[in-house]
Amino acid sequence: MASSATSSYAISPLIFGSTQSNLNNESIKEALRCLRVVGGWDALGNVARAAGAGHPSLASSFRSFALARHAAAHDATSDVSLPDLVTFGQVSLSTALAFDALVSRACRRLGEGDQVLLEGGDGAVEANEIEFAFVEERSGGAREMRHGSTSTLKNHASVESAMASAAQRPSNKGRVVVRLDSRGVPSAWHTTDLP
Repeated sequence: MASSATSSYAISPLIFGSTQSNLNNESIKEALRCLRVVGGWDALGNVARAAGAGHPSLASSFRSFALARHAAAHDATSDVSLPDLVTFGQVSLSTALAFDALVSRACRRLGEGDQVLLEGGDGAVEANEIEFAFVEERSGGAREMRHGSTSTLKNHASVESAMASAAQRPSNKGRVVVRLDSRGVPSAWHTTDLP
């Protein structure tokens, strides 16, 4: 977000969690509910696990992360260990990836006039709708992997070209293209549900 000290800015009225100073578990769950995503935090955890970015309990981990962040912001004596910071980073990335995938699917379906979503109810977007394509970093480049397999679809000279190719591949329409680092851990992604 642009710095308020250097310029004025307006926050969209469509933003979630704008009435709070910090996002918390409930604000994320409420955003998913408003977009008709079934399962709240369980759906986030399921999508994160399918992308290879899961944690035993994403909701619990996020809650711990938020409490530690709050303590550090308001108590100068608060101490967060380096391993916890690494874990918090992974939890944030996992939550963001899963949230983006589910929200992008909901927005695409709403944009297409999906009557189930437009009419409301308890939910209509489910975690099992989300499919993935993977790009794996390798020495000297990257490879696109076949959907549902670890076999190579195509080798590329760079991660960027592999990500662009995977995102434009017709068979990946509607899938989330996940970039795996050299450890096989998701480090970035691109949703193909929205332009």
